Amino acid sequence: MTMSADAIARRESSRGNGTTGGEFGYQPHSLPGELAVPDAGRAEIEALLEPSRGRDDFEDRVTALTELRDTLGDQFGSRAIDRMNSPSWRPDLVYIAYDDKLRPSQMDEYLADSNEFMNGDDDSEWLDDSTYDRAEEIAMNLVGDEADVDEYGDEIDSETAWTDLGTSEQDALRSWATDWDESDPADDLVRSTPSQLVQLPVPGAAAALNDSPDLNHADPEIAFAARERMLQTLFTGAGIEMTDKNRESIRELITEGVGGSYEPFSHYQIKVLAYTDLESVTLSGIRTDRPNNIDVDRRVTSTDPHVLVIQRSSGYGQAVQLEGRLTSHLTPNTPAVIDDNQGYGSWNEVAGVYKPGYAPAAPLESEWIARD
Repeated sequence: MTMSADAIARRESSRGNGTTGGEFGYQPHSLPGELAVPDAGRAEIEALLEPSRGRDDFEDRVTALTELRDTLGDQFGSRAIDRMNSPSWRPDLVYIAYDDKLRPSQMDEYLADSNEFMNGDDDSEWLDDSTYDRAEEIAMNLVGDEADVDEYGDEIDSETAWTDLGTSEQDALRSWATDWDESDPADDLVRSTPSQLVQLPVPGAAAALNDSPDLNHADPEIAFAARERMLQTLFTGAGIEMTDKNRESIRELITEGVGGSYEPFSHYQIKVLAYTDLESVTLSGIRTDRPNNIDVDRRVTSTDPHVLVIQRSSGYGQAVQLEGRLTSHLTPNTPAVIDDNQGYGSWNEVAGVYKPGYAPAAPLESEWIARD
């Protein structure tokens, strides 16, 4: 259901900048008597349209009006023409309420740039029902002419004109509404989804947890020193300077998060916690400035980040705040994830945290980079 880049560009061109001078008029039109509907050429169709601020928008309106002419035949009238001269001529078939939002599973799919996050069975059924009903409503209002009257002199309403059409014409009008639909439910759902507590990867964490010697040494002092060395090296590599405060915070991570644990360190994860809008940490192009037509990863830099060490199998862990700037590298294999979706790897699940307390000290900074 997402729009192509060309369709989005045409839509934005038709919307313009919202100034009064750029709006094209909405005026009733009477169909010229000399217009032979089946044989009308392009110039005659163009003459029915008000000027438009955008060439692409005008071209689209000519094409859309021509399609209506071809479908409606003798029923082609001022209803169709007036719609094409409205700023909101494009159908908008899917309504997203202000409190609708992505489901938790969709949030993770969106963060990982999955194109399936609006294509589940439930989504398909809901979208099909919504678009069919709304398409018929719009199609019904395209038929007839306000000047048409029945044998008693009463105006012929759109419902009557609709029922007078054949099934093939009705189907063609529904298809017209669907083809020109400008709604983008995925974009709207992302827009209305509030900030979430997410986990961002720390570069090299998995290797450090698995490859550092002596992390589980029988001598507690040797094990502590190995864990401290591993975490200092890891965070330094991600951009954190080892200040006295950061050394103290790392020691807290060890004593409260990994101290005394004899589980394999492959059961641990080291993440950055951030309470943020999803657009700032997604790999998707929806509602972001992601470059088109190239595969890209994303670097996201957190200022004074909250870092988490947690054991996935038990939830045992600790979170502390470091000072400085830490850069995460988001890829399809290591995307940001929703904290609440991580089971015992969720800090909120095991600690019941106040999520806004993990908002970044400064807005997250990001950079798109070409994928290796």
